[in-house]
Amino acid sequence: MGKPFLTRRRVAFGIVLVLGITLVAHFRHQAPTYKRKANADQETRGVWMTHVGNALLYFSATQDEAMYQLASLHFNRIYPAVWDSGYTLYPSAVAKKVTGASSLPIIDWTHRDVLESAIAQAYRQGLSVVPWFEYGLMVPANSELARRHPDWLSHNRQGKSQLNQFKEMAWLNPLHPQVQQFFVALVAEAVKKYRVEGIQFDDHFALPIDFGYDPYTVALYRKEHAGQNPPSNPQNPDWMRWRADKLTTLMTRIHRAVKQECPSCLVSLSPNPAEFAYSTSLQDWPDWVERGIVDEVVVQVYRPQSTEMPAVLSSQSLQQARQKVPVIIGIYTGPFLKPKSLSEVKKQVEVARSMGYRGVSFFCWETTLWFFKPDSEEKTEKMYRSLFP
Repeated sequence: MGKPFLTRRRVAFGIVLVLGITLVAHFRHQAPTYKRKANADQETRGVWMTHVGNALLYFSATQDEAMYQLASLHFNRIYPAVWDSGYTLYPSAVAKKVTGASSLPIIDWTHRDVLESAIAQAYRQGLSVVPWFEYGLMVPANSELARRHPDWLSHNRQGKSQLNQFKEMAWLNPLHPQVQQFFVALVAEAVKKYRVEGIQFDDHFALPIDFGYDPYTVALYRKEHAGQNPPSNPQNPDWMRWRADKLTTLMTRIHRAVKQECPSCLVSLSPNPAEFAYSTSLQDWPDWVERGIVDEVVVQVYRPQSTEMPAVLSSQSLQQARQKVPVIIGIYTGPFLKPKSLSEVKKQVEVARSMGYRGVSFFCWETTLWFFKPDSEEKTEKMYRSLFP
């Protein structure tokens, strides 16, 4: 979701976590429970929480206050990050077999469960929880997962597992049977272990178009094409379709596993607009909607100005998708050091509403309501209360 910035995020995570731990307040009372009116929620009003915010709230003992604030401002859903840098943010037996750690090491050492606490506090306030597997198939190239399983990584024509625009990142091969087994088991474990409304993947659950030239994928292609090698042009339409269909196969398996463990759980997806998603990352999510293997779409309409949104929201792919599943509009509230103005955020929500969409979700909590928000606490809360009456 957006460009990864691993080194900065790790530094930021370490700094805020240390600061957060020093702020732990012992023997403090929990925030009150917000009394939500019956039938008050007619649209999704969500927010993504990155692993930084999610962990900091827990270790600084302010998770309850953040959830109360969200409820009092009439939000009704959180998407907390639970899969980051090749690790989970909750104790996972599945992840431990693959990485050697049951969760992100800095959390694993404390033997805490960030997700369990977030769920408990969210439910106190009547918020729904859909854990967000943020990194999808993307992992740091120097991660324990990548080092232990180099054969799980996909390659470009030059044999590299990293791209110029994502130099620190590698990508797991969705065609590899062990990668498939890992992700199916990971999401099944999450919905079985925790009382959640579903799980979510985003634009990182994909395969960049330049990839697919690793030994496993080449051998599989040759097997299915009478010994022919894959086309040298990664944009060859048939070669694109073949790889996209393999990614669809994995998504089908994940949807089935989730429903087996929790029939009521959503399989949510937060992709880029359809044409861009397919042409750059082989993610044919409109086909996933048609096949019934995605139950909710939160499309990332990350535009600087509200005037740029109608062209995307009126696209044929979105109009067709909204006939099948709830379609929610993802709104970018800006980078940490330059958040989007409250007035612009309000305009973008109003555009989504005026075009009949089922709600909005903000990326991310840190620039929507936390330290990096664009204005004072008073002005921010006043705006969201007027926006979400």
